[in-house]
Amino acid sequence: MTFNIYREIPSVVLIFGYFLSAATFFYLIANDITSSRLISSIFSLLCINAPPYYSLLLWPVSPFSSYFMLLSLYFFSKRNSSFETLLLSGVLSFGIISNLHFLSPLIFINKLVKETYRRNFIFFLNWILTFVIGYIVANVLVYIVTLIKSDEATFIDIGLQTWRLLRPDGELDILYNIEYAIETIWSDIVYGKIYILFFGILINYKLILKSKSCSIIVMWSLLIYMSFYSSNLIHGIRIDFRSIISAFIGLSMLHIVSFSKVNMSYLLLCVAFFSYGNKYKVEWYSKQTDKVKSRFSEYQEDISKGGELSIIYWNSSYHEDLQFDVSDKPYGLIDLNNFPLKQVTPYFIEQGFNRVELVEYDIPYTGRVRYERNGDTIYVYME
Repeated sequence: MTFNIYREIPSVVLIFGYFLSAATFFYLIANDITSSRLISSIFSLLCINAPPYYSLLLWPVSPFSSYFMLLSLYFFSKRNSSFETLLLSGVLSFGIISNLHFLSPLIFINKLVKETYRRNFIFFLNWILTFVIGYIVANVLVYIVTLIKSDEATFIDIGLQTWRLLRPDGELDILYNIEYAIETIWSDIVYGKIYILFFGILINYKLILKSKSCSIIVMWSLLIYMSFYSSNLIHGIRIDFRSIISAFIGLSMLHIVSFSKVNMSYLLLCVAFFSYGNKYKVEWYSKQTDKVKSRFSEYQEDISKGGELSIIYWNSSYHEDLQFDVSDKPYGLIDLNNFPLKQVTPYFIEQGFNRVELVEYDIPYTGRVRYERNGDTIYVYME
């Protein structure tokens, strides 16, 4: 509902708001536990440098509301019960990004560490229940909207997005999904560099063993870490790196159990390490977009005037000639090797065109681009 509003806001503003609200949320969570401005600030820096965040930045409109929602729930929880907050989280998360709900226990972590294991278990059940309720509410709303708009009412149908399914036929295979989840966890740990955060257990193991509150933090860290992977066991869709923010944040929680200089120094090293990796991600993607723009640089002055419609003629038999070398692609980042959807469509929309149409023709592609304009319509021939 807010998409058409947010899309009019410059992406740099959306991204700034996204990081500012996330930084504030994680600072408040850590400060509730530690009452230390220093370690809370460092923890917040670590969280907003999570690599999955930078994989999600390619869709700045989608995540803009996410941490404003969690911040609102944080303050909402001060005057309302945990179940009411979790219920609202489940419903709102499915209206923004469903995996946000996996971070909702952080709002109550300061209270949970003081509770019994039995109370923690009840909270855990409520966390799962409200996720299911959120899914049901989302389905009902989708049904109502599709009924009103198209007279063909439907529920959320993952099957329509076949590229997301692990099995093209959509067949439920729990064992296959478990195997896939384990492989993905291993890949994310090794190639996504998440293994660095596991050192929090080694650095702080003495404190974890001696303190009940620290043990509960570790317990919730691991539950939050596994939450997104576990949710995939039933619906069996592809796990994208950009969606595993809960895994990164969960493991980051392992580092707020200690105020030691060793622990804080290691946190700062983690911040520097992930910051450098994220910088490389942004630079790599920028180079990819520059390659797309360079194809049309000869006509950029006229293209930048925008218009109503851009029609792109291309021969899909030469799709490999339109791809880029992505051998140095950072882990978890998408490439731009889909010519219709990832190259020309976003490029011409950015230039101010309302619509982009791709038309197949049989002219061989040799690297030349021919360009014509007729009023508010342009014609681009990939020849």
